[in-house]
Amino acid sequence: MDNIIAKEKMLATPANHKVWRKTVQNVFEKEDLWDCLVPVEDEDGDIEEESQPPTRQEIATARKRRVRAIGLLNLTLCEGPQDFIEGITDPREAWLKLNALYNTQTIADIMTLGNKWHDCRMTDDMDVPAFMQVVYGLLRELRSADQVMDDPTVVHKILTHLPNRFEHFVRQVQSERTLPTLDELFSRLHLEESNLKLRHGNNHEEALVMRIRNVIMNRGRGGPPRFTRGETSREHLSVTVAENQDILQECVEHQLHFQATL
Repeated sequence: MDNIIAKEKMLATPANHKVWRKTVQNVFEKEDLWDCLVPVEDEDGDIEEESQPPTRQEIATARKRRVRAIGLLNLTLCEGPQDFIEGITDPREAWLKLNALYNTQTIADIMTLGNKWHDCRMTDDMDVPAFMQVVYGLLRELRSADQVMDDPTVVHKILTHLPNRFEHFVRQVQSERTLPTLDELFSRLHLEESNLKLRHGNNHEEALVMRIRNVIMNRGRGGPPRFTRGETSREHLSVTVAENQDILQECVEHQLHFQATL
């Protein structure tokens, strides 16, 4: 039980309070003990109250759960924070005290987070998975600061901050009757990016064939003939490896470099 969470996620200073709080919530929900720290609310947002007095068995069970909860909570703390709740037996009281001491979020923090969201955009050198990580990471930070954004707002933000290569995709989405959810949008973006890479790869391959042909013809004739894309085909290339080893090697290296960028 000494390692219920990673050491770097244990509460040590205000700097890692947000990570610790989220980690504790995940652990306690998994252990069905979250209600020992946070009162359970009904659908209307009101705290649920017992309709009848608890039985002896229920009281004993609740006591055992509280003891287990305070024990688990202590295991998520570094030595300093443990000192602040020493002697506290009520896990909810300990939870509130720790959050009051270590939650240093200010209006300036929220403004900084808002600026990060405002400046969030997909750059030309960024792929969709990397952009997804940035967006979902910011949304988690916003939720932890009680700044929740709905899907339409986030989707609109993304569509207006994509690179030019997605221009056709953006127009297509904007012409649809129903706005996609965030997850749907990222799935479609990923597919669109794959199609763009595939089309780019085909164009590159055709250009590579033209380059090989022009270099070979320059060697053979001593002149600078050039071939258009429409005139180029693999069938026109008749060169042996022995005669053009250096050209072929150059083209292989060029192709490998291109594939590494995909």
